[in-house]
Parts: sequence; C-alpha cells; structure tokens
Amino acid sequence: DGKMIAFASTRDGSARIWLKQLATGEEVALTSGPADSIPKFSPDGSSLLFLRGTAAPFELFRVSTVGGEPRRIAAGVASGPAWSPDGRRIAIGRSTTSSGLADTLVTLSAEGDEEREIARVSDILLLALNWSPDGATIGSWAQLRTNFAAQQSIVEFDVVSGERKTIYQPSGGTLLSGWAWSGPGAIVVAEAASQSGRGGNLLRRVERGGGTPRTLLSLQN
Repeated sequence: DGKMIAFASTRDGSARIWLKQLATGEEVALTSGPADSIPKFSPDGSSLLFLRGTAAPFELFRVSTVGGEPRRIAAGVASGPAWSPDGRRIAIGRSTTSSGLADTLVTLSAEGDEEREIARVSDILLLALNWSPDGATIGSWAQLRTNFAAQQSIVEFDVVSGERKTIYQPSGGTLLSGWAWSGPGAIVVAEAASQSGRGGNLLRRVERGGGTPRTLLSLQN
C-alpha cells in the first residue's frame, strides 16, 4: 500500500529486517537476526518473506508485518523469494549441487508445501527472481555459470510448461545490476559499464516483446 518500506540492516550489529513507516519516519526491527536479508512484502502487505543464513543455501521465513514469531517456510533456498501476484505461491531457486548456486526454479504454496519444479538449467545461475504481474511467467536475472561477468540476461520461464525465453540481453559490454517488472508488458533494468560502476550507470525500460530499449536515466561518473 506504499505506507512502509522493509529493508535489511546491520545497524545494531545483527543483520535484521526493519520496517520504516513513511508517514512518521518511525523505524522498528521486525526480526531478531542474526543473518536476515531479502525482505519481500506479500501482495496484500500483511506479511513478508525473508532469507536467514550467512550463505546459500538459506532458510526461508515468513513473518507478519505487525510482529510475532517468524515461521520457517522452506530450507535449501539458493535464490529468491518471489511472490505470485495473488499471494498464493512463492518462487525460489534451489541448488542440486554442493555449490549452493541456484540451478532449479521451483514454486511452493505460501504455507511452504505443494512444491513444484518449474525448470532446471545447466548453463546459467538463477538470481533476483520476480513473478510477472500477469502470473504467467517467473523472470530471473541470469548469469553464465562459467563466467559471471559475461552474457548476463533477463530470462522468463512459463509457469505451466517451464519454457524459457530471453527477455533482454545488454550489448556493448555493460553489466546488469538489477531489474523489475514495469507492468505486464515491460521490464526496467539497471546496467553498469563495469563491475565497479565506474564509467556510468543506466536505467532502461525494455518491452517484453522486443524493440529498442528506452533510457530512463543516465548517470555518468
């Protein structure tokens, strides 16, 4: 509802999830830590998901935004989580190897059961998962397993068939640093000229069906 921001912070020495009330500026710790990260509000704003652990695989927890004891939803999580638009299911990445890197996209119910494998990949890592607003696909920031700094792209997987499609792949040697859906028909991507961010950063809007990306913001440094 736009009234709160959830974020992870180590301000008191422990990595915890905090809530900030935008109207008053009040901030309060929602979880106890000591290694909590990646908070994601449910579509109705009544609860949020977060990961707990210092390294993958993580545990996935759910907690009410009014407080209370977090409940463990899943273990062995390598990336994610991402809510479905109706708040009934959650997408996560799992690892099938000892590396802890996400190579399998699965969904499970908001209660942590009814797990279903959507797709398994061998050439890329699944990062920064986002469920599309129409609920039909799950998008991922993908990196080559053999070279993290090359051929980064945004891909999506059909929730029913698992079919994979590339939505966007930057050109000119730029690297992706983040992405989000912009309605059902487009995505917004952040690109950097280098891993350090030196040389400039771009924010671009990309139509889901293709076409020339439109630059929304350009920062030179």
